[in-house]
Amino acid sequence: MAGYIGSKAVITSGVSASIDELNIIDGVTATTAELNILDGVTSTAAELNILDGVTSTAAELNILDGVTATATELNLIDGVTATTAELNILDGVTATAAEINLIDGGTSRGTTAIADGDGVLINDAGTMRQTSVETLATYMGTKGLGPAYTRSATPPSSPNAGDWWVDTARSSKIYIYDGTLGWINFGDTTEYSVNGNFTIIVSNYGVIYRVNFQGASVGSTEVAETARGAGIPAFPTGTFNGDGFGLSNSVRGVYGRVSGSAQDHLSFLTMATDAASQDFGNLHAATEKPKSTTSHETRGLIAGGRLADATIINVIDYITIASAGNATDFGNLSVARHTFTQNAMSSTTRSIFAGGNTGSRSDVMDYVTIGSTGNATDFGNLLAVMDMGTTVNSTTRGIVSGGHAASAQNVIQYVTIGTTGNATDFGDLNGTTQSRNGFHSSTIAYLRGGVDQITMATAANATASGYSMIGEVLNFACMPGWIAYNG
Repeated sequence: MAGYIGSKAVITSGVSASIDELNIIDGVTATTAELNILDGVTSTAAELNILDGVTSTAAELNILDGVTATATELNLIDGVTATTAELNILDGVTATAAEINLIDGGTSRGTTAIADGDGVLINDAGTMRQTSVETLATYMGTKGLGPAYTRSATPPSSPNAGDWWVDTARSSKIYIYDGTLGWINFGDTTEYSVNGNFTIIVSNYGVIYRVNFQGASVGSTEVAETARGAGIPAFPTGTFNGDGFGLSNSVRGVYGRVSGSAQDHLSFLTMATDAASQDFGNLHAATEKPKSTTSHETRGLIAGGRLADATIINVIDYITIASAGNATDFGNLSVARHTFTQNAMSSTTRSIFAGGNTGSRSDVMDYVTIGSTGNATDFGNLLAVMDMGTTVNSTTRGIVSGGHAASAQNVIQYVTIGTTGNATDFGDLNGTTQSRNGFHSSTIAYLRGGVDQITMATAANATASGYSMIGEVLNFACMPGWIAYNG
């Protein structure tokens, strides 16, 4: 029967909603405009049900008012399981987008100066904290990351790059430690002395010289003489019969002497410093007459000589250059002899002993493998019998010059160190010499006390170096400094 039931109209035509569903809008105060926001919404019931049970206030929901994000952008949080407490971490954040983007893997770098009072972000056992630059600087200093300063008579034993050392024993010079070059200092000519670019010469009257090489290429190499003072023990005064011998790695030089009486003593010095020489140890036997030596990064070899009773020996001693101590037996030369060319020709693995005197002059060349002990093996022969003279080398080529045959001579000859065979003519010196000292960079050699120059890779006559002879160099001992493996 049509009409009213109480004061509410009965609307039933076409309505399928239940009374409970219709009651959802009971008390709605939204305006038509507000309700029209949903006009055209295509969300499914399941999607709309996301808001079912939401307790946010109108003010909280209004945060999204005016948001222009697309559905795709908003869907980034679809499925987020964070709790209200976790999401509230952002409540009150005032960081700008630019500030937040600094931790977003960006590669942009600024040039903002660092000053006292600035902060540094650190991870403190999983918790991000901020500390001051002053606190960081103090901590870094406790880790030995700043330079150390030492006043002592000998170099510090375990330096770090950048450390300073004042040598109080000799000259009170200041050195700085370079991780590659070792202890370096500025000399009187404002050129710093670097391990590997100079040779140390010990004269037969006790004075030690440094011969500097500034550069290793033609046109840039310089030879300069700097007196260094007497070694320990002092060389004999007055009449001198014999000479010294020397060897080195890139840091330490070891040398000895022979005189009218047989000697077995070894001394050492630090190549780049003016520190006084120190005791190293002793050879197997005290000898007179010149020996031959070889230099390598770890080992030094000292070969031959003559005992006080005139017995010529074939002994090869070896030392570990970095560790002071008595010499150890290496093996024997193929022929006992003395008064060799001063320094053996060495590659990174092999040393060749050339010439010498067996009772008469010899043309023998024999060789050893430096890294292993054993007797020497025949290598080949020199162009003629000779003793004295000097040897220099690159990593591949060994060169013999001058020497004494029937008389002092001007011959330069060479061998390929890695291949056995007789010597080949290289060219001629500008004068005759018995000098037992030559010194070299990786490419250039200086002969006749420094006045003659050759390029070791190219066979040719020597040219004038433009430098003066380093004293009377007949019997000087040479610690090469620049050794074969550096080439």
